[in-house]
Amino acid sequence: MAFLFAAWVPAGDVSGEAKEVANVPILSGCELDYPPYCIVTPDGKAEGFSIELLRAALKAVGREVVFKNAAWSVIKQDLTEGRLKALPMVGRTPEREALFDFTFPYLTMHGAIVVREDNSGIRVPGDLKGRQVATVTGENAEEYLRRAKLGAVVVSLPSFEVALRELSAGKHDAVVVQKLVALQLIQKAGLKNLRIVGPPIRAFTQSFCFAARKGDSAMLALLNEGLSIVMADGTFRQLSTKWFSILNEGEAVHRRIMVGGDSNYPPYEFLDRNGQPAGLNVDLTLAIARHMGLMVDVKLGPWSSIRKKLESGEIDVVQGMFYSVERDREFDFTPPSLVAHHGIAVRKDSPELTDMKELAGKSILVMAGDIMEDLAVKQGYGKQLVAVSSQEEALRLLAEGRGDCALVAKIPALYWIRKNGWQNLKLCRQTILAAECCYAVTHGQDELLSRWAAGMAELKASGEYQEIQARWLSSYGSTDSRWRTIGQVALAGVLLLLVLLGGGFLWSRSLQRQVAIRTREIAFNNALLAAQTETSPDGILIVENDAIRSYNRRFIEMWGLPDQLV
Repeated sequence: MAFLFAAWVPAGDVSGEAKEVANVPILSGCELDYPPYCIVTPDGKAEGFSIELLRAALKAVGREVVFKNAAWSVIKQDLTEGRLKALPMVGRTPEREALFDFTFPYLTMHGAIVVREDNSGIRVPGDLKGRQVATVTGENAEEYLRRAKLGAVVVSLPSFEVALRELSAGKHDAVVVQKLVALQLIQKAGLKNLRIVGPPIRAFTQSFCFAARKGDSAMLALLNEGLSIVMADGTFRQLSTKWFSILNEGEAVHRRIMVGGDSNYPPYEFLDRNGQPAGLNVDLTLAIARHMGLMVDVKLGPWSSIRKKLESGEIDVVQGMFYSVERDREFDFTPPSLVAHHGIAVRKDSPELTDMKELAGKSILVMAGDIMEDLAVKQGYGKQLVAVSSQEEALRLLAEGRGDCALVAKIPALYWIRKNGWQNLKLCRQTILAAECCYAVTHGQDELLSRWAAGMAELKASGEYQEIQARWLSSYGSTDSRWRTIGQVALAGVLLLLVLLGGGFLWSRSLQRQVAIRTREIAFNNALLAAQTETSPDGILIVENDAIRSYNRRFIEMWGLPDQLV
């Protein structure tokens, strides 16, 4: 009920003591050096993404806020003991549940490991065993290191700036810190001998929230209401753009981005004779990188392996992932770069299969991790599937008589059938799935994703996208496009025939009417001639009668009528 009350009573309706409380600014805290979330400017002003977000949220519910600037350990203790009413950014962890009440999370980020450039022995959390790892007293990173029991020697320091400067100077082996914080502090301090290694630490996930003192339900309700408002009215997005886009853009521009794809999926992506990445998707990736000023490395491998590397963070972007609702729960996607038609391949002595329902009881070959495997499992065919490493392998087994059918993308299937001379295989005409091929990233990589989407838009606007697509696909055409063309030609022929038949029928009816009319005229003329001859034996009307006979003769010759009519 406290939440409903706080959300419903506007500042103008309070009175007495409540009105006096509403006019008192809420006291909060700002960490000294946690950019871009909490920053203290040289003139002592609290700034940063989380600071501005709390200001906006409280302003939305008619309240003001002032900040105490201090180290994290100080403001954390002040909130615990009630000297502060709220904090703008607290990572929600099991250790803190007993101390604070949290709003819903407004941001989820991951931790990272920072080492010196000359350190090649540390990449993932398991490598920290026996190493001296610096962090901040009472911070999420320290709690994670102690909770994870990695065997690291934890060194607690007053701030991450101090930790990173000491690491740069040769002290400690690593620093565990939230990734964006590390990037900005390294840039700010000019620590050129430090680098972030390995994938994001998934076990060190920070769900950032506003926090109130444990049991202060009225303040929690106020914070939740204000946060809900700024999320809905666009303020949150504006602040995100202001504080994160420049930082992320700088990161993306100054580091190499690893782009992954399938090594055996021609003509979209494959390794050429020299073992180098090639294909439509590869050319698109390189063109986007050129347009957006990015440095990229393209790494192709077995699809199931590439997908796992995206999940673990070893790869930043996958260049050819087919969209599905299920995959959308794990990854974020750009708008589609193309649409690929999928269907069923069978041996030529097998009947045509027109939909997934006809797969019941059949042995189904499919590429492991492919969108068609996902679809088949979703439709209840999981136990009938024979998952193999590639579409080529699925078609080879089918050609050898193993399996009843294969679920494939049609253009790659055509490629392999032609290349390997599998004359006993055919693609069923019906398209089972028209899948959108996109670039994909893990959740939280919004800026990187937007750069790829923007690059794709530039390619399409310049016409280069169409040139790349034509270069790789024009020599094939898809099975679907050929059948569509055949169907269109056949339909056009049928329509033309109908038009001709209909026109011929109408023209014939018209001619029949004209002939009947002219025949009646001839009969009348003949009767007239006979009457005139009988009544005018002196020949006065001979010239006129000859003209009538001439008219009759021309009409009879034109339409092939019997001569007896003359």
